Amino acid sequence: SNSGAQKCLWRPTEDQRLFAEQDEKKFLANLWETLPAFFGFVTWKTSSWTQLALVVDNRKEELLKHLNDNIYLDGGTANMEISDVRLAVLDGESSEQQRQTGLFSWLTFVEPRVTYRFDHAGHVVSTTAVNTDAMLRPPPPVPSLDRLGIVAKLQQLERAGQGDTYGFSMALSYSCTHVRPPQGPVSQAATCIVLLLHVEPSRTLVLTISASALGHDGTTEIAATAMSGREVARLHVDPWTVSVGNIVCQLAENCKCRPRQLRLVFPGGISLSDGRDGGCCGQLLAPLLQLEDTGVRAKDAEEADASTRQHHQLQEDFFPQVQDDLLPQPHNM
Repeated sequence: SNSGAQKCLWRPTEDQRLFAEQDEKKFLANLWETLPAFFGFVTWKTSSWTQLALVVDNRKEELLKHLNDNIYLDGGTANMEISDVRLAVLDGESSEQQRQTGLFSWLTFVEPRVTYRFDHAGHVVSTTAVNTDAMLRPPPPVPSLDRLGIVAKLQQLERAGQGDTYGFSMALSYSCTHVRPPQGPVSQAATCIVLLLHVEPSRTLVLTISASALGHDGTTEIAATAMSGREVARLHVDPWTVSVGNIVCQLAENCKCRPRQLRLVFPGGISLSDGRDGGCCGQLLAPLLQLEDTGVRAKDAEEADASTRQHHQLQEDFFPQVQDDLLPQPHNM
């Protein structure tokens, strides 16, 4: 199993990072557990890494949403987001035997040989012998990634990231093939799987919220307007039962963005606080909308406040928190 091979190979510059270093292992562990469901359990079990890399390319937008949602839940900041993802398959090999070509290439399939396969920690996981019973005791040492050319490929990927890319090792395996043992040549190979995440500042959509007067049934119609003045949504709600979290999720769906990318500005210039505890998610809309209704008395306000506290206890992780400050536009990759 490669479940222990996950680690961070390189990080973006400090101001571009998604989370603290201590949260990286949590993110990787959770990602490794959820990837089978993303790819499909059959595809995950039966496909090569090269095939999985093609799936990543074909379903990139879906995977980006999956990754960005995981980042916040694993302690990541709302200031940054993943804007591109790639699964890189790096192969390297070194052989003491000259590769046969032409009519003689078929000889390699019938020559006596023993192949040892190692996991990321260098433990032998399988041994295959063809036309021989000569086994090396102990097995050959694990080949060097530097000698196999993989270190150079990793350095090339890191340089290409230009300081705003994570490189996570997802899997690592080695193999050694001894031809015509015990005196014949030994060929070595390794495969390193790297998850590349390009990060950039989150794009924040600021929406101004306004509301009509309360109706006889206690409901109101709220309008969400972008900075350009364009109305992006109009919702009919009961402000004494609907929370900020509910509205943010509905608006995010209308605007085709993630909830954490929205910043809502309510009447009087009230905006969501920048906090990690999810406190504003459970707030009821009525106090924020500053609605005036003679039928709402102090008792109603007390009940609403109690309801807000209860909602916060039950749904503090209802959606990722919204960043309070306006963020700069992302740069091109």
